[in-house]
Amino acid sequence: MNKQNHLPEESFDIVLGDPPGTARQIDICMAILLSNPYNFASLFNALHIFHDKILPEDLMEMDSRQSTLRFKDFEEMEKKGQTLNRDNIKIWRGRIPVYFGAENESKADPTMVIRMLNYEAINYERQVSAIQDRNEKAWSDDGQLHYPEELTAGERLSKFKKTDRVYPVVTAVLFTGDTWDCATNLNEMFTMPENHMSWIPSWPLHIVDAHKMSDEEIMAMDSNNMKFFMSMVKYSKDKNKMKEISEKYFKDFFISPQVAYITGIVTKTGWIAEKYSDRKDEIEESENMCKAFEDWEKEIREETSIIVFSNGRAEGEADGISEERKRNVLSMHSKGFSANDIAEILNLDSGEVKDIISLFRS
Repeated sequence: MNKQNHLPEESFDIVLGDPPGTARQIDICMAILLSNPYNFASLFNALHIFHDKILPEDLMEMDSRQSTLRFKDFEEMEKKGQTLNRDNIKIWRGRIPVYFGAENESKADPTMVIRMLNYEAINYERQVSAIQDRNEKAWSDDGQLHYPEELTAGERLSKFKKTDRVYPVVTAVLFTGDTWDCATNLNEMFTMPENHMSWIPSWPLHIVDAHKMSDEEIMAMDSNNMKFFMSMVKYSKDKNKMKEISEKYFKDFFISPQVAYITGIVTKTGWIAEKYSDRKDEIEESENMCKAFEDWEKEIREETSIIVFSNGRAEGEADGISEERKRNVLSMHSKGFSANDIAEILNLDSGEVKDIISLFRS
């Protein structure tokens, strides 16, 4: 089992008072999910944009605030109040160093390309600034600058040599919403005649969207935690499919209680979040989610305590059954089941189930 890094335990504390599945709660859970280097590496490997495999041990955590600050000193930052925060950023110490930034989005954002352009441009700007500071220090003697003779006028002015290099910056967006129908490249945001597009800059947005991945692509991800999380996101609107996928792929897989809890929050699957609420800081891969789904279904059936006969009717007095049926339907509905799922599990008419739910909402 992998020993995995995660944010401090206090990270979850600020969301405990929020209703399940709020945007704030999801944002924090996603930040914790991607702070784990195994999950982070799995996300970027799924993009297939590098020939080299990204290994978790080659990732170094960066301060997501310091990496995108616009100004050099805190007094100027405080005065102008312009600070940007990334969700997660790490530097990859592979064959070539690369900055990786990960953003999570639960809704399609039409401005995301511009946001990414801004994030990445500021990262490049800060890299240049660090090199300028390093060169200035190397060329200083007793507070006086002594430029090397071979420098050009432009190099002296910029304090940046033509041979100096910056590291690439790559951003991935982990999308957990329904449909990304916004721009995925900067040039999509311009209105230009087709014959003028050749000189329009291209700045692609790398989106990892579970809904557009096949089950096989998800199962090819490196991290068992990410395999489970992405599968549940993909089928979050179909509780039966979630169980089916779990039975098909996760019989021999183990995930961490922390990721199980995060998955429950992000997909708004109440029973998963509730089951692992007290264990959300456990990062060992110890949970068999196929068994968890089976136990959950067994508990649901026991809770409903309906004796089903061949005609699909329950034993008892008509009025009593009606009240019991309402309680069972509403109980399962509160746990995130759809009307069709409830009807199938309780052997009820789907129209009757919808009537009960509709009456309750009114």
